[in-house]
Amino acid sequence: MTSLNERYQQDHIFSCYVVGDEPLTLACAELIMKRSNKIKGVITTYSKLKEWAQEKGIPIIESIVDFQKKTRKKSFDYLFSIINYHILPPSLLQLPKKMAINYHDAPLPKYAGIHPISWALIGGEQEYGISWHVMTSVLDGGDILKQRIFPIARTETAFSLDLKCYQSAFESLDELMGELMRGDFLMAPQDMSQRTYFSFHDKLPANGIIQWNDSAETIDRLYRASYFGDLPNTFGSLKVRMSDTTLIVKSLVMSDTKSPFKPGTIVNFSKDHLRITTATQDIIISEISDIFGREMSIPEFISRKKINKLQTILYR
Repeated sequence: MTSLNERYQQDHIFSCYVVGDEPLTLACAELIMKRSNKIKGVITTYSKLKEWAQEKGIPIIESIVDFQKKTRKKSFDYLFSIINYHILPPSLLQLPKKMAINYHDAPLPKYAGIHPISWALIGGEQEYGISWHVMTSVLDGGDILKQRIFPIARTETAFSLDLKCYQSAFESLDELMGELMRGDFLMAPQDMSQRTYFSFHDKLPANGIIQWNDSAETIDRLYRASYFGDLPNTFGSLKVRMSDTTLIVKSLVMSDTKSPFKPGTIVNFSKDHLRITTATQDIIISEISDIFGREMSIPEFISRKKINKLQTILYR
């Protein structure tokens, strides 16, 4: 690990720009200002960040293109990219006097790219983490400045793990800012032999349609990886496919028992659940919707499809 503290003065108050479009972007911007550092502008489409910046007299920049035009001749220390969905061009990364820093919600070098939390859950990881790293021309590939690792709970979902990442990002940024201001931060190169990367083109296996010959654990992982709560979901949803219907699974748990019927058999149903066989234990589905998001009760589904117990109608 290499120390660059000789380039920085003790308790240096820095100037920066912040780019991002989520609540974490706003929380981190507030923290940067709380430490008396100067934010020279925010690049965002997030309305609450815009409102906050306007109250603080901070310039609001609408796009990355505008940012490049307006900052080409301006001097500032850092560029912070915090939940930013745009790939920043290399020329932009050269503008800060010191460095461009990105927050990534994964323990780099593993799970670089898009939707890392969901892919980690699908991968059955036992622990996870977040990283603050130097931005380079290699997406999510720069030296690590700060990293936090924490365990993944057995019932963790994309929603709950995202909240853990949010808290860890906020706490670790406070530590990192102190190090940047004192000049005693460390940078560690990533071991690129351990790198995994996922892009927008990587989709849920079978487009999220449950394969009943899979194990209950595999199906459960897919459900938890695609459960985003009230957050926007651009990853995909777990689905049940029938001959003429595709349904979205809104709530699913694994049971402790395995029924002696072939996978995909509805072995039991009531007003509030469907119990269906897999290659291992049964799974229990208690909430469903149509593909347009309209909730459908279990009795409505049973009645509409004339479902009988021990009926194997679910496509694989």
